[in-house]
Amino acid sequence: MSCVSSQSCAAADGMGQVLFFNGTSWSAPYVADVSSALTSISCATSTQCVAVAFDGKSYLFNGPGTPIATEVITPPADGPLSISCPEIYVCIAVDANGSAFRWDGSSWSNPDQISTSPVTSISCPISSWCLAGDGAGDTYTWEGNSWSSPDSIDSLGGGISAVSCSSSATCLAVDRKGMGYDYVGLATVASISPSSGPLSGGTSVTINGSGFTGATSVQFGSLSAIFSVTSDGVITATVPASTTPGVLPVTVTTPNGTSTLTSISGYLYVNAGSLHSVTSTRVCDTRSGATDPSTYQGQTLGPGGLLDVAVAGSAPGLIPLSASAVVANVTAVGPTTSGFLTIWPAGLGMPTASSVNFSAGEIAVANLIEIPVGQGGAISIFNSTGNTDVLVDIVGWVGSASGGTLFNSLPPTRVIDTRVPSLVPTVSPGSSINVQMEGVSGIPSSGVAAVAVNVTATDIYSPGGYLVAYATGAPKPDTSTLNFVENRAVANRAIVDLSLSGSMTITDFGVAADIVVDVTGYFSSTGYLFHPLSPTRIADTRPGSSYQLAGHTLVPGPPSLVQITGYGSDGVPSGAISVVANATVTDTSISGGYLTAFPAGTSRPSTSDLNWADGETVANMIITGLSPTGAIDIAAPIASADAVIDVTGWYG
Repeated sequence: MSCVSSQSCAAADGMGQVLFFNGTSWSAPYVADVSSALTSISCATSTQCVAVAFDGKSYLFNGPGTPIATEVITPPADGPLSISCPEIYVCIAVDANGSAFRWDGSSWSNPDQISTSPVTSISCPISSWCLAGDGAGDTYTWEGNSWSSPDSIDSLGGGISAVSCSSSATCLAVDRKGMGYDYVGLATVASISPSSGPLSGGTSVTINGSGFTGATSVQFGSLSAIFSVTSDGVITATVPASTTPGVLPVTVTTPNGTSTLTSISGYLYVNAGSLHSVTSTRVCDTRSGATDPSTYQGQTLGPGGLLDVAVAGSAPGLIPLSASAVVANVTAVGPTTSGFLTIWPAGLGMPTASSVNFSAGEIAVANLIEIPVGQGGAISIFNSTGNTDVLVDIVGWVGSASGGTLFNSLPPTRVIDTRVPSLVPTVSPGSSINVQMEGVSGIPSSGVAAVAVNVTATDIYSPGGYLVAYATGAPKPDTSTLNFVENRAVANRAIVDLSLSGSMTITDFGVAADIVVDVTGYFSSTGYLFHPLSPTRIADTRPGSSYQLAGHTLVPGPPSLVQITGYGSDGVPSGAISVVANATVTDTSISGGYLTAFPAGTSRPSTSDLNWADGETVANMIITGLSPTGAIDIAAPIASADAVIDVTGWYG
């Protein structure tokens, strides 16, 4: 049985049925599994419960009624015995084979073998910490991305029958001989938001976790922070100043001791910097047999898969270890199911954000990222579902102002559109077009090193190909800027160097396509520095989200305002002039459409930032100026869609 309040409980029985309690009476039973007993149920809220059956299936309920979704726990779980769901779309189940499985709302992960005995019970007060007990009398803790070694608490050999935790510091366990055990643990740091900021400190951060009651100290490495305890699971702290960039562990001390250091409890001090462009260089290719480079060949990401990719260091092709941020094109190749990649600085907790979204059967889907470099000069890449290969092509880095260029924002403006034959013809396979950038659309006539553009390929009537954008006269890179497929409009943001005469070249490899280029800014010797941030979600129009615009799906008509500066703990201060973010559309109209982002309060431009078709979920980086009040407008002019905005940095 699972209760989220005295007015909301759910129970599962051996007949494959679920019953719901409303505080007064129990409902009639709802059949979930006609062939197997239900062994456990857990409710994250009154409207989301997940039950597991001994035959290895799980059932999702949105309150009283029949299940709305059924999932097979794959590889098949050997008799799931217990499940715990601390958050919406976050569950962990354990089985009779000693394995644990994680559910993200759409699929189950591969198993983690944690015991040689049946794991009989699990309790997760937060998503990054769980306590599980097995039939041999041992307990195990989940620390966010790994399980601990066994801790034997049952000396009588009865085996653990149930565990229950109100926090990571307080749990109870009972065994099959009727003995009870108290678990007194340490505080647990689950997340820090924002998880990065300047060396000067002063940023207000929210530390989420468990067991914070009575906290006496919050430390960023050896640096003490001013803090206040809001609840057992929330601390508000002011980041202390640091003299050196990098990841520092964040710990909370209570009368029980100091929280355990984990790979998700870090805070990244990072410098602002200028852009240093490089020739596009591939540093990761997980495909089997990859040779250039071969470092990650054969490391295809499976469901829940995690890969740390070195982007900074002394090896050929990597950027300097002193770099604050990396600019890279990341491509998902051959995904087997629809899903997404999340990319963030190594050494920090995985954020609630997405970086690349893809659909089953797509050949390749790319997106530009500009995020801080993490611990050891690496970035972390997480794959939500199915299997996919990943390519990482570095196109620049942010660091010391010496030798770099600074950003200048422009109103979004269309530079070329080959659908207008009198201007530029459709690009045929293997051919190129040169696009003059200096002296047009508000770009100065000289002194421009690179431009921030959105490149869209459309009107594709044969199997796809890819485009490469580069400085006119320079050697063509061996990497891609944008991958496209038949009967779809596909966009990707790019930061492209210009020739001495101020032009860029786009080469088509594949089939004929129309090309659209929109510019939102340029880089020169004067302008603004980039301030990188670990990805931070600030807006989500889907019903039930806890962010700006929750429940306000975009529809044709007036735009929706998204506050960027000073919103919550997103880390963007007043005075920022432009924002860099990942925009995602989902729950899209099957008729297809496009999204446009622009400074709030200005007229909607005739440009696009991403395009969708056939109900797709699609992501793309946006770089756009802010209004005087620090906001942007987003619009879906011709079709409805839900939109999600994840900030990764700002210029100012």
